[in-house]
Amino acid sequence: MHFFSSSIDPLGNYFAYHSSQFQPAGANDAQVSHPDIDAALERVRSSVDFRTVREAMADFQRAYVEQTAEIPLYYQSTVTLVRPVVGNFVANPTQAGPTWNAADWYVRP
Repeated sequence: MHFFSSSIDPLGNYFAYHSSQFQPAGANDAQVSHPDIDAALERVRSSVDFRTVREAMADFQRAYVEQTAEIPLYYQSTVTLVRPVVGNFVANPTQAGPTWNAADWYVRP
């Protein structure tokens, strides 16, 4: 069974989908191998410029869909519950966990 989860960092897709990252060298479990996907991920890996990374990620996503690189069965979602006395809790939209802003939490009287 396979699910999809988004990386908090665009570079995380390099390790999951670049053809150089097959096991045991990386995490490309689906063994995705396509030159357009590799080229886009190389641009992500080699730049720190936000605009370049954004454009490269758009190219990656386009190639990923057009090539039907893999078909995940579902998207993993996380449900986090907190008691009403916890103030300023904001759920994290990534898989990085719910405590990303724990320093801002407080207990209501």
